[in-house]
Amino acid sequence: MIGIPRFHLAPVLSTRDLKAALAYHCCTREIVGWDLSLRCRTDEALVALHRAVLEALPFGSRGMGLTLTTDDGTQFTSARYVETLNRLGITHRRTAYNHPEGNSYIERFHRSLKEEEVWLNEYQNFDQAKRSIAHWIAEYNHDRPHCGLRGRTPHESRAQFFAQTLYFKHGPLCLVLRGALHKM
Repeated sequence: MIGIPRFHLAPVLSTRDLKAALAYHCCTREIVGWDLSLRCRTDEALVALHRAVLEALPFGSRGMGLTLTTDDGTQFTSARYVETLNRLGITHRRTAYNHPEGNSYIERFHRSLKEEEVWLNEYQNFDQAKRSIAHWIAEYNHDRPHCGLRGRTPHESRAQFFAQTLYFKHGPLCLVLRGALHKM
């Protein structure tokens, strides 16, 4: 992965410089893997994917029926990314061109992240932005109940989902991955 430059000259990091690749478990609404960078290329998208697979499926993804939904970004359609999905046994589903409704949950998550965290802060450097966003995501996953999850947090929902899934062995798993934080 390409190194992150340090910011010595600019007093404030523009939020337009930040790119986030986030993997969202669509049944539990938990962010299970993410990476923040100054670019959202294949390397950064793969970091988020690997973190998501390790977090959501610590025993591996093969044979789990995992589907990953992305938009048509070049990072998600690159040969290396597609090969990685194939190697992990993950089905790749891409949303229709110019159709954000196909990724509605992650689009709404991005809106909340921007409105409640990113746009309210003037990060002095990249490390501060990453720590602050990590803290916000942890609160989102562990402390924030959702009406759509019957008042449970995403983390509580994932624990229940996996307990049922492992016991009854039903239902495919799905993740949604999206890059770019500055677009609305």
